[in-house]
Amino acid sequence: MTLPAAQRLAPDLTLSRGWLAPAAAEPGSRLALALWWQVGEMAPAANYRLHLRWQAADGTALPGPILALASDWAPSAWPAQAQVLTLAAPSLPISATAGAWTLHLALTAADGAPAGAAAILPLTVLSSTRRFDPPPLEITIGADFDGVLRLLGANLAPRPDRPGQTWRVTLAWQALISPATDLSSFVQLWDEDGQMRSQVNLAPGDRPTRAWLPGEVAVTTYDLDLPADLAPGVYRLMTGLHDPERAGLPRLHIQPGGADVIEVDRISLSR
Repeated sequence: MTLPAAQRLAPDLTLSRGWLAPAAAEPGSRLALALWWQVGEMAPAANYRLHLRWQAADGTALPGPILALASDWAPSAWPAQAQVLTLAAPSLPISATAGAWTLHLALTAADGAPAGAAAILPLTVLSSTRRFDPPPLEITIGADFDGVLRLLGANLAPRPDRPGQTWRVTLAWQALISPATDLSSFVQLWDEDGQMRSQVNLAPGDRPTRAWLPGEVAVTTYDLDLPADLAPGVYRLMTGLHDPERAGLPRLHIQPGGADVIEVDRISLSR
């Protein structure tokens, strides 16, 4: 959503443009906020800070963050007639209910005193699809990957018993923190010699992991195809996580111990 018109938020500073995206989002989502400031005939008299506040149509108000207008450039040092851009990524409060909301933008001086009126940007809060309770699980695991995600467990039935079948593997993951990057997961089938014979790579959950909240649970289903030429024997189902945003696709490690893959189950195949 965009600011309908320029608005003076301090005697010496005007918000000339502003937009908030997306226009509709779930609670806990990270938004993109861009604000363009126009300095007046003289440099700003104060090092203003930006206060955000969320407000529902019924008057419910939730506090937002207090932000610097520029990370390394104090407003009092801005030259006259300058235009300065503020970029921020505020998160919608997890307690926000579905409906019409507004984001209120106000400037304060160093002593906390309001500098002027607030600008308002509208948005729609959607019903949350996040889940925080684990589903019923056939196998409980509880493996922590570098303190970022936890593998809660798995549902594996029905298990394949012959080569050429597809094994539907369902894993439940939980965020221990909000991940800094968008992680990917994998499931693999290993033979008795430890050789990988099949693999599926998927992002865990329906949203990028950097958008997960601490405690959030995501259930992911992997369709693992078993090659038709597999010999009879015992095969191991393995899983893990890696970071596709970093060179070398480094894997996360299970703590304690430091392994980068964990066994979920074993199956025996016959002809």
